[in-house]
Amino acid sequence: MTKAEPATKYGLVSLSNPAILHPRYVALDSSHLADLADDWSARNSTRHDRAATFQAAFDASGCVLLLTWHHLQELLGHGNEEKISACMAFIRSLPMVGLLRSHVDEASPGSVIDLQAREVKAAFDESAASLVGVRDLAAASMIRLESGEATIRPIIETWSILKPEFQRQAKKARETVAISRSNFTGMEGVRVREMLDGTICNPGEIQERMQRLFDDLSRDIGSRGDARIQNPDLAAAGFIMDVRRMGGNPVNARQFGLALLKAQGVDETEIDDDTTVDDVGRLAQFRRHLEIVNRSVGLPWPELKARVSMERLPSTVIGNAIEQFRPDTKRWNGSDLNDRYLATLAAYADITFVDKRTHEALTQAHRKLPALAPILRRIEKTGDYTAITGQLHGNLSPN
Repeated sequence: MTKAEPATKYGLVSLSNPAILHPRYVALDSSHLADLADDWSARNSTRHDRAATFQAAFDASGCVLLLTWHHLQELLGHGNEEKISACMAFIRSLPMVGLLRSHVDEASPGSVIDLQAREVKAAFDESAASLVGVRDLAAASMIRLESGEATIRPIIETWSILKPEFQRQAKKARETVAISRSNFTGMEGVRVREMLDGTICNPGEIQERMQRLFDDLSRDIGSRGDARIQNPDLAAAGFIMDVRRMGGNPVNARQFGLALLKAQGVDETEIDDDTTVDDVGRLAQFRRHLEIVNRSVGLPWPELKARVSMERLPSTVIGNAIEQFRPDTKRWNGSDLNDRYLATLAAYADITFVDKRTHEALTQAHRKLPALAPILRRIEKTGDYTAITGQLHGNLSPN
């Protein structure tokens, strides 16, 4: 159980609420929060009463709603001003919430970067700590208590800046999901050693291969990416340009491959005969993310790479499990990225409600990945937020 700190920047959380002494943190799926806020703000008395009944039962359960930057991004990042106002008003009305603590700005809710900053620091400082040990060390300072008013006030005060940033992040998430799920290279199962031993005859052949990659990626983004991606060609072109830039001007396949590995923070010494392109992709993605996290932690990079692997961070283990077992869908929605981020709360919240696909992925992963079970607390799904209060009184996970 994480320790709560009731002092706030903008006011004080009421000490009359018994949940402050023994808080049970509950993370809701953002769709549940959106529906709850809509009903709470509705002029229709039936809808408003439904939300009020839920909130009273939730408060009486001794549970505290856990909010993150990603919840706010989903709730406020669209263009419907009426719904945005409703969400802001609902959050302001809450007497107390749990906030994922930001690593750099105490006034703002934290994101998965802040969550991982604490995991990374714990894993780095305690090199012998197990996955569960890293989780427990990070959890000690992961969540703080705050009033709803104090939570939403800095958002409102900086809304003119945050609104376009939320929209930019949503656009980026759509492209990220589409590119990461596309099999446009056709090399996912190819061993890296085989790739390095290939041949590239001349710059013309390199250009031809890049054009094929671009065509295949653009086609995938257009046919299976989020329908809100307006220009698949532009999204594909940006990624292919990054690949070309990282690869430099090679004269053979080995030089090209090594340049790509180096640009992505992967050393040739980390590649063995069985390492596949897929393996390198996951490691490179982890290293890029680790670099971003380290901007706020400030640890020495060579030592950080050596001490902190993806297998030692609970959030990365959970995220990779979701990607491995997530059911395939006709379209790759950008919201899947935030769903994955929110699912990492399952290591820290007492109960985490997730969407149907994420729940299915974690259920399968729980059976097949031994490392997952010890770090997961209770995970639930439901189609309607009104059913949530009936699920709050079950046994909590022993983790």
